[in-house]
Amino acid sequence: MWIYLCVNIGIALLLFYVDGKIGLILSNHRDFFSYNPYLFGDNGKEKRSNYTLCVLSPAVSVAIFAVAYEHIGFDSGIDSLWMICPLYWGVRFVYFALRNRLAFLDLKYEGVRFVLSILITTAVFYVICKLRETEQSLFISWDEIRNAVWYALLAYIAKLVWDMFQAEFCRQNEKNADRVREITIRRYNEFSEKFCCVVNCCISEESTLIEFYSALESTIYAIMIYEDYNRPILVRELETFLMRYHLNRGCMMTLGVMQTRTNRVISDEESIRLAIQKIVPIIESRSISSEVLLSECGSVEMYFGEKILPEILKDYNGTVSYLNEVTNIYNMIEQYKHKTIAKFDTTILP
Repeated sequence: MWIYLCVNIGIALLLFYVDGKIGLILSNHRDFFSYNPYLFGDNGKEKRSNYTLCVLSPAVSVAIFAVAYEHIGFDSGIDSLWMICPLYWGVRFVYFALRNRLAFLDLKYEGVRFVLSILITTAVFYVICKLRETEQSLFISWDEIRNAVWYALLAYIAKLVWDMFQAEFCRQNEKNADRVREITIRRYNEFSEKFCCVVNCCISEESTLIEFYSALESTIYAIMIYEDYNRPILVRELETFLMRYHLNRGCMMTLGVMQTRTNRVISDEESIRLAIQKIVPIIESRSISSEVLLSECGSVEMYFGEKILPEILKDYNGTVSYLNEVTNIYNMIEQYKHKTIAKFDTTILP
């Protein structure tokens, strides 16, 4: 039993890897742990992976491995192939948990895909069992190709129906912006409560530009939220472990909640301090008189968002996607702070 479980876990991992590679090609990402978009669909039409792949690939793999096992005489392994589908979805769940993605999943959509995948795989496995009971070959003969062609046509029709079904869910996914905003503000409140002392102290120590204080604070938390999203705490602990025991071969690494480049072990608080030390000189270099600032942009917030923030993010990471994603998070934080202030002002009015 255990050997079959281990073999099927290996198959599920291989299947997830292959599906993932196909998804990376479709979504234009570099690898499984590259920086991924945070605001799904917020910048227009985001590339999505082939959702049909997750539903059909376990059933296809069961059929392929059943034929392979029959060919090599490993008939006893065929009876355990039903494990592939639940193991595949289990691997997928663990991956999303490690990548800090669970809060962003559409559970209704994921549940439908999971049930469909189980049903389709069960149907394929049932056919395989019936063929074995009658001692028929699992692989189709040439005489049956005609039937296979008709099955393909039926599958194509089913695919069209599925695409219409998927389009309906995609329209629902456009409503995810509110959920993303809610999660972002929750993370902002959590981080500001945990790191407010070090952030406020570091900003006060490093900068005398009082007019940019709030904008700089929002920038720090926007970077923090995005870095934590792409480098969850378990990944950061692994990075720290590699650095602490010199397993990184002396290379520079990005550590801490701010993912600051360093050649030594640092804490989250120290990564915040180093990040602020890196950001503040950029702000000071773009400092201008209040008269020029107001004439160019009309307000401190607009000047910071249009002139300074892009320079900070280009220096911090350098990619266009990073600039767009962190800017969107920054704007959500600023809007939330302004609404909070406005609500407070309304509350204290007589």
